[in-house]
Amino acid sequence: MAGLGALLSKVDLRDYNLNKLKTSTQYPDSYEINMKHMIKNQQNISSCTAHALSSILEYHDGNIKELSTNFIYGLKNKLFLHTGKGETIRDALSIAKDYGDPIKELCPGNNDVDEVYEIANKAFEDESILKDAYLHKIDSYVKLKDDNDIKYALMNFGPVIACIKWYTKYKFNMKTKFAIFDDNPIFKTYHAIVIFGWDKDGWWCQNSWGFGWGYFGLFKVKFEDVVEAYGIIDDKELSSKFKDTNKIIIPTRNNKIIDFILKLINSIINMCLRR
Repeated sequence: MAGLGALLSKVDLRDYNLNKLKTSTQYPDSYEINMKHMIKNQQNISSCTAHALSSILEYHDGNIKELSTNFIYGLKNKLFLHTGKGETIRDALSIAKDYGDPIKELCPGNNDVDEVYEIANKAFEDESILKDAYLHKIDSYVKLKDDNDIKYALMNFGPVIACIKWYTKYKFNMKTKFAIFDDNPIFKTYHAIVIFGWDKDGWWCQNSWGFGWGYFGLFKVKFEDVVEAYGIIDDKELSSKFKDTNKIIIPTRNNKIIDFILKLINSIINMCLRR
């Protein structure tokens, strides 16, 4: 049995949005990032978000060493008081932005709650592990609102982390590479994956269920299947791709007063959405 475990992020008005050039961007019919595809296998653990994100961090590092998934998955409890299985993409990105992710040998394993909390907390208290994690941190991340945002992020920043709906019954079409759900599927949960390209039919994705699943760990989904997506900004990538910093705007952190007001508004919005 393969694990899932992505949780939808709550509405947060503090999310950074992608502010592109006002001029229209023409996208090719197909595009693909060479990730070298170091396919992970989460097995039956509900840590797809951590597996997807660590794969993207490895891409930005040049795939030199495998990074920890327990660190990103386990710190959700300490930093966000999140109990239970699964993790939101935003929480995982916040960890990668503020603390990074250590190499796997420093925070090893593939564990679920509550064991993963103990492993991650122990790593968090080790200064040498935190120093290593910081070497693999990201500069920022942006919420992607539509297909064009995702394509822009893929072409300029690298792989995108996304959340899709997953249903109880599906079949994999080896000819088209699509994961196809039944005509009347039963919704099961959400699943975090890596988008690394597209063609005229949909997104090319990397899963975290090992090489034996799909097309050697890869598959395609329709454009409309993506529920939530974020672009990951690595400062080294940013400086090399954009000599003119006016081409992309990544807002700085809000000041404390504005941050408090937005938090309050966020709470009201999310309370209303739960009703």
